[in-house]
Amino acid sequence: MAHASSLRLYRNIESLDMPEREYWKAHVTKREHLKREYPHGIPMHVLFPSGIFDAKEFKGSYAIDGQGTIFIASPEIKATSMPGPQEIPFPWYLLFLESEHYLTGMGAALHSLERGCMMIKHALDQCRFSLIEEESVVYFLQHCQPGTIAGLASYLASEDDVGFVELCYSDLSLGADPIIAARILEDKRMLLFPRQILAGLTALLEGSQSIAEELLEEVCLIHRYLGESKMQEKTRAKPVQ
Repeated sequence: MAHASSLRLYRNIESLDMPEREYWKAHVTKREHLKREYPHGIPMHVLFPSGIFDAKEFKGSYAIDGQGTIFIASPEIKATSMPGPQEIPFPWYLLFLESEHYLTGMGAALHSLERGCMMIKHALDQCRFSLIEEESVVYFLQHCQPGTIAGLASYLASEDDVGFVELCYSDLSLGADPIIAARILEDKRMLLFPRQILAGLTALLEGSQSIAEELLEEVCLIHRYLGESKMQEKTRAKPVQ
């Protein structure tokens, strides 16, 4: 069964219990040393000299801010994952409108979310929409309501020991239509969808609603496809009465 999407929250290493904190400090020190020693990639035989993979090496990840503070995300650490559906919720993309990666500082993510929310509010106040000619625009706005965005912003802002946020796709795309799977893979690398959303919202506010429809069509199509695939999976899983 496919795993759901999630937002990975990176918590300050000083907020962890002592055993976890000491493990991660040693882990980060080792990794940072190896990254300096092997700037083009750490060879596998260096990471695992015994030839046996250490499961602990895969139990989470870390990020370091500009002041050198370490932040950790791991399934073994409470509240470092915010689960979602298999299709990425549109408000999550708004966290990365101004980012080059699906891992960004919390402050930048909240600023980006606020910007997206304001653009959506203005569009809803200023525009009238055709349900037929602007199907994707209407679909996007239905799934990206200001109240939902405000709730997400309030929750994330209350997590004062979280320094970074990361968007993690579900693995549903692995069994998806090859064209859709390829576009999802490209989005993971290039952040196509946040850029399309930002350009689409900009077009809406400039009165170019047909252009906004073209820009939002792909991300809405993929969102709908993944959501329908989830429903089909649930239907297949129901026992026969």
